[in-house]
Amino acid sequence: MPMNALNIAEYTQTLGLQAKQASALMARADAATKNKALKALARLLRENTAALQADTARDLERATAAGLPIGTDRPPAR
Repeated sequence: MPMNALNIAEYTQTLGLQAKQASALMARADAATKNKALKALARLLRENTAALQADTARDLERATAAGLPIGTDRPPAR
């Protein structure tokens, strides 16, 4: 299904609710559970670095093409 304003809004709403639920669960989790979750997330990030970089590059290209400022939402990295 192609993305449009309605299903993007629905998707972001659902994603936000899921994040809120996950945050509440993690707040109550013990250290071992938190460490296991963090290690799993780190593994997933390492395994998907190339895809994440490609998606980021594509997003930056689209933003530039749309005339949006790039990298102005935070101070430069040190």
